[in-house]
Amino acid sequence: MWLIQLIFVPESMDSTNNLLYCWLVVATYFVSLYMISLSLISLAVERLIATVYAKTYEKMHSITIGVGLVLFQWFFAWGVILISVFTQRSNGVQQTTCRSQEGMSDHVLLISLYTVLLTSIIAVTTFIVLLYLNKRRYITTFLNRSMHTLSERYQLSENIKTTRFLYPVVTVNAICSLLGISLCIFMVVCSEETELGKIAVQVAGDIFSLLLAGYAAIFPWMSAFGHPELHRELKRTLRCCAKGSIEPGQPKNANGVALILNQNNERSAHFEALNNAWNT
Repeated sequence: MWLIQLIFVPESMDSTNNLLYCWLVVATYFVSLYMISLSLISLAVERLIATVYAKTYEKMHSITIGVGLVLFQWFFAWGVILISVFTQRSNGVQQTTCRSQEGMSDHVLLISLYTVLLTSIIAVTTFIVLLYLNKRRYITTFLNRSMHTLSERYQLSENIKTTRFLYPVVTVNAICSLLGISLCIFMVVCSEETELGKIAVQVAGDIFSLLLAGYAAIFPWMSAFGHPELHRELKRTLRCCAKGSIEPGQPKNANGVALILNQNNERSAHFEALNNAWNT
């Protein structure tokens, strides 16, 4: 936080005449934190909708879900900031200069951080449960094909594949969010009345800033290079790689099992089927 104020609030502006500008700088900082923290629950909600409406989700060509989730993140983030402002004013807290801007009320900050922490835990649990449910439903549709449409089976297969691709992103997001929120809670709860407390809060703030910067660097890499389709799209967009020969991919089913057998496995499967036919 002190680095943000140092960069965007020079000494010449540290006066009572630029409080609105300084408040916007601090508010934008906190809004970005909430936007990052809430991205995990937004992904979980989108995957949950895709699972619940697997029969019709493939045919939906609407941006309503995406826009709604993004608006939810923005409204939550700015709502917390505005509630904090009203809370500070009702308590008689006045910001005299730019550098004295605290940004948020401690009580509002704690409640919002606990809320984000709870939603992050729920989101991780949701991803684990959704992968299990999609696998079970896919097996059921495979055994009872006449009762399920091709569109539903395709969507369940896509749900399984997408959830697996998102696991690295979800894991990194969850770890960084939990660590970041824990550090923020520590900085709010820790008493700064002693010299040791001030040092602990400052060190925790520096670690939090480094964690946020590291996450900002890792997240795009995990999103693009951890997902084969996004990786190909990124290379096509940037045109950074020369065109070369493309090796044919090995087709696999939704559970990652190869559909084309090699010679030895094909021979074994043939004789096993022949043996079963003779014995029956």
